[in-house]
Amino acid sequence: MALQFVRRQIANAAIDATKLDSNAVITAKINNGAVTADKLGADSVITAKIQDDAVTSAKIADGAVVAAALGAGAVLTAALADDAVSSAKIADSAIITALIADDAVTQAKIADNAVGSDQIIANSVTSSEIANNAVTSAQAAIGGSDAVWNYATGKLQLNGVAVATVADVAGQAWKDSVRVVATSNGALNTAYANGQTVDGITLATNDRILLAGQTTGSENGLYVVKASGAPDRAADMPAGAVSGEKAVCVFVREGSANADTSWILSTDGSITVGTTALTFVQQAHLAELSAGTGLSKSGVTISISQGGVTANELGADAVITAKIQDDAVTTAKIADDAITAALIADDAVGSAAIADDAITSALIADNAVVTAGINNGAVTGAKMANDAVKSTQFGMQFKAKSFTGDGSATTFDLDDDVPSDFRAGILAFANGQALKQVANPSNVGEYGISVNSGVIRLTLNDTLSNQEDLVVWHMVDKS
Repeated sequence: MALQFVRRQIANAAIDATKLDSNAVITAKINNGAVTADKLGADSVITAKIQDDAVTSAKIADGAVVAAALGAGAVLTAALADDAVSSAKIADSAIITALIADDAVTQAKIADNAVGSDQIIANSVTSSEIANNAVTSAQAAIGGSDAVWNYATGKLQLNGVAVATVADVAGQAWKDSVRVVATSNGALNTAYANGQTVDGITLATNDRILLAGQTTGSENGLYVVKASGAPDRAADMPAGAVSGEKAVCVFVREGSANADTSWILSTDGSITVGTTALTFVQQAHLAELSAGTGLSKSGVTISISQGGVTANELGADAVITAKIQDDAVTTAKIADDAITAALIADDAVGSAAIADDAITSALIADNAVVTAGINNGAVTGAKMANDAVKSTQFGMQFKAKSFTGDGSATTFDLDDDVPSDFRAGILAFANGQALKQVANPSNVGEYGISVNSGVIRLTLNDTLSNQEDLVVWHMVDKS
């Protein structure tokens, strides 16, 4: 009759390798939980003593299997129950490459979040130890310094190297949206707390906001509203160095004036948030633009409408010669009294530029026509309409100077010079009788003219006796 032992009848370490015959230990001979770590002598259980598949989960007491009891490559996929290997069962640094058969670790064998970085020896898990598709996001608890979020740059880093995003490739660093943007200055300690109003929106605790109009530029940036007091800097743009970050962009969701707009940090160079003055500007969106007075919009093109530029749109002295096409200014384009002397360059008006009968009195402002403004011979009879020229439209005026003879004087000086073109028109009358202007007076009733000390001098052929009158009419500049 075969003997049967139970756990309490076996002394600790009584069963060693010499006591067991080859293949002596089979599943049926072992009570559930009978084999504990303290019942086995050192190196007592060897492969030859155990029948294949003899050791089942039920035969092994909790905690009986330690690292020293496992041979190289002993743990195979078939020997592991699903989810049997949890993080609590694995000692720090217990799993090394030599103990894991190729493809032994499958997805089903690893409990969620079971493998932490402290439980894996550096470089021990190679591609050959991991079955295809074994590791999913739920089972990979990535932590430590291998994968971290850098709040200063707003990027994920793997092994210290920033992971590029689509926004980075486009040259912009987009942040999470904000509720409103404040474009004017406010007291940081009071203006942006819970219950305050920004751009028509009442702020609430934990609202993200953008400050873009602070008088102290270093106060600008992204913030989170608190129940009271100054808001906190947002975690994705905290106080500190943000050296070399590309243009920071943020979308504004609400606001009376700035809802559905986007803003970009235009400050260049190295930036220290909280120290560097930051400038945020609104990005232009063509869909937000509309054509104003005088403009038209077609797709992405803004154009000036025909006739869109009126006198109101032109600044003083805005239209210069280079901006006007030849022959562009016609009579119809000139308003009454629009052309004054100040607008006409010397010799600017030639005969060819004046249409017959184009110059009427209504088009000529008082004192507008001066000698320097008209080319020689430009104004012909054909160019002037009937009654076009009035005395008020000349820059010259008639002036009379009277003298009384003393019986000896033959020369008489006027008070003014007379332009050379008008000297031939000087008229002299002695006692009411017209005298004749000649180059060299030699007869009674003749006179000559010359310039003496900047004024016109008349020289008579004979003296004027006492009480005889001489009246001289001449043209002078009104100025």
